[in-house]
Amino acid sequence: MTQSNAIAPTDLFAVELSFKVQSFDFDSRGLVSEFAYLRWLESLRQEFLQQHFPQRADQYLALVSTQIEYKQPVRSQRVLTGRLWLSNLGKTRWTLQIRLGGSEGTIATATQIGHLLDAQTLAPLALPEAVVQQYWNYQYQWQQSS
Repeated sequence: MTQSNAIAPTDLFAVELSFKVQSFDFDSRGLVSEFAYLRWLESLRQEFLQQHFPQRADQYLALVSTQIEYKQPVRSQRVLTGRLWLSNLGKTRWTLQIRLGGSEGTIATATQIGHLLDAQTLAPLALPEAVVQQYWNYQYQWQQSS
């Protein structure tokens, strides 16, 4: 059990958005299409980048992998909440975790992996040292408090 005043690891660099399931999100079987999930993940990732990694013209954060695990189907129009947080950070690679849920609980989880790339050469670049340091300091403090 964690301390009540401690911030969970899922709170560092976290973003949260609400999504209204629209009629066009459903496929011919009456289930929310995989394309809707990808759109919601992209909206969360873009919000994350806007808030925590301002873009520079000479570099960009490239998404290289997305893995989605569908927990339960969505069959009706409703509002879902998406939460994204930074779960791992290396020298050039970052990992994001995403949870999509509603009143019935988690409907899907996802993991996205990306790299910071040079815009001209597409070579991987080191992530900003200040961000890396903040992330690992936070992880250390979290482990010490739990």
